[in-house]
Amino acid sequence: MKGLKTFSILGLIVALLLVASCGNTVNSC
Repeated sequence: MKGLKTFSILGLIVALLLVASCGNTVNSC
């Protein structure tokens, strides 16, 4: 369970980074 929770948190961080980069640079969209 601990590993799964850590993985989900990392996935959330990656998703946020992708959204942030997409908002900053239109080309990445």
